[in-house]
Amino acid sequence: MIRLLGTAAPVARALTTPLMLFLARTVYNPRPGEQTAALPAPADLCDPVRFPDPAAVRTHLFDAFVPAAYRPHPRYPCRWSPRRAEDALR
Repeated sequence: MIRLLGTAAPVARALTTPLMLFLARTVYNPRPGEQTAALPAPADLCDPVRFPDPAAVRTHLFDAFVPAAYRPHPRYPCRWSPRRAEDALR
């Protein structure tokens, strides 16, 4: 994916703001002690069929943010589930 940054690829055009970079980091990076096998692969953002334009990438990152931010952590349990957090934000 890094090779696409700075190009006209949809993922590159979407990841040009601090907000989008923050969302991508939250969705795709493991937290300390977290296994990476359970996380989605950031290379998926390079799929031109699934993400044909920057808007599709941005929509995906916004939709994936709350579930990623509230996913269960192996060391620090959260009293909020992703679903409960989404319900509260609505």
